[in-house]
Amino acid sequence: MKKGLIALIGIFLLSTTNSALYHDYITLEWRYLAKGGNVDMLVYDFDGDGFSEIQAGFYNDGFGYLINHTGGMIWNIQTVVGVEAVHSDDIDGDGIPELMFGGGRTIYIMNPQGNLSFKYITQNNIRSITSGDYDNDGFNDILLASQSIRTSDLIVLDREARVLWQESVGGTHPPDFIISDYNLDGSSEVIVAAGKSVKMYDNQGVTLWNYKVDGEATDLEVADLNGDGVDDYVVSSTSSVYALDNGGNLLWVYDTACVSEAVCVSDLDCDGVPEVAVGAYEKVILLDNEGKLLWENDAVRQVNDVTTGDLDLDGNLEVIAGSDIVVVYDCLGNTQWEYQPYMRVNQLRVADLEDDGVNDLLVGGLDNTIYLFKPRMVYLMRDKSGMLCSDAEQLYGAAEYDKAMECIREAIDIRDSYGVGECADNPNRCDTLYSKISEKVTPATSSSTSTSTTLSSSSTTSSTSQTTTTTEPAPPEENNNSLYMIIGGLVLGVALLLAVMKFISPGKGDE
Repeated sequence: MKKGLIALIGIFLLSTTNSALYHDYITLEWRYLAKGGNVDMLVYDFDGDGFSEIQAGFYNDGFGYLINHTGGMIWNIQTVVGVEAVHSDDIDGDGIPELMFGGGRTIYIMNPQGNLSFKYITQNNIRSITSGDYDNDGFNDILLASQSIRTSDLIVLDREARVLWQESVGGTHPPDFIISDYNLDGSSEVIVAAGKSVKMYDNQGVTLWNYKVDGEATDLEVADLNGDGVDDYVVSSTSSVYALDNGGNLLWVYDTACVSEAVCVSDLDCDGVPEVAVGAYEKVILLDNEGKLLWENDAVRQVNDVTTGDLDLDGNLEVIAGSDIVVVYDCLGNTQWEYQPYMRVNQLRVADLEDDGVNDLLVGGLDNTIYLFKPRMVYLMRDKSGMLCSDAEQLYGAAEYDKAMECIREAIDIRDSYGVGECADNPNRCDTLYSKISEKVTPATSSSTSTSTTLSSSSTTSSTSQTTTTTEPAPPEENNNSLYMIIGGLVLGVALLLAVMKFISPGKGDE
């Protein structure tokens, strides 16, 4: 009995500690709090200062926002009701993008300084906005969806707010649409995924083709799936995922057997062939370009958005899915990192806000908050160092000595610059490996890559010098969640251990 209780306590301690020792290369940088859930956002450097801004809309908030890269508000526009759609493009041809906010039944067109250029009032709430040169006059036009309960009006406005085209489509989901010259005939077409159809219209409003889907269309992506140089269309619906060619013919269909709210097409492993990430009910799915399943992972309830981006700087893209939690998967489907906000995740964006070569992760939640997460170079380099040492050993075993030298030198540079990694934790391994490779490399390579000091001598540098060469500041104190969780788990575990030991210790009557 006593042994069983002690074993249970040990398992508790391990589980508490290990849960805090999760892959920790992404940390929270800041939060922006509004008065309603985030429903749309866009990232762009509007003022040309090298730092990107965030254009954001929140339902039931009454304002549209422009937020800087540090999480501070630059300006807002009062819309009375919540903003459910945002977009940006150069509408008047002056080379400067305008910012568009769909607040209630009104679309507001703003310049980057926050001044109103014009507005247009529709019959119903604006749920989607995009842009493109619809009438081929050299100026971008605005395409928006004004949605009632079961129908939506698609409206194209020119730069003077004149209606160029209007069409009604069905469906309870907000329509998704894009304007471009998709069939390469010199004129623009509009692709619309709405209700039970995916349609292509020409710039006169004539339907060129119409493909019927099961359930309702929910999301639309344009990509060249088969490498023929012509765009194809990937559409998610409330039951399946469809791939259509440029003429509206079915390439393949994948039955998700549940609602799929989001799709994202990207070349995850950089092999020149795209993959299709799908956010569905209680699962995240990755398909190849022919609609075959690559992997599937369980999710917490409905996945509302899915995107991709290289967060760990390994050259491959990660899949990021947002449901009740945010989860980052590597391209093989392994979970790298997760975070649980207070309420459901609605929007995800990956962008390099500071133009520092490291992608940031923006998360828009229904808890009235936009979160900015930032990968930390010190953590990335720590993990990379171990992989470099392993690669150097494998290359040495394959007699590829010059490449092995490149790997071990990069691992040493990480130690010297960041004070972390395999060469900092296990200098004997790196010292031995460096010496073995140095004996095998050609004289030219050895002289160009080796230094006057050996790894073992450089590893004796003081901790002070290591600290001064670290190029990245420590994460903010509020982001050290893993440390706090470890300490808290250990304290709680020790307290439980003492309490149980006291409980099971023999009393006088037991002796």
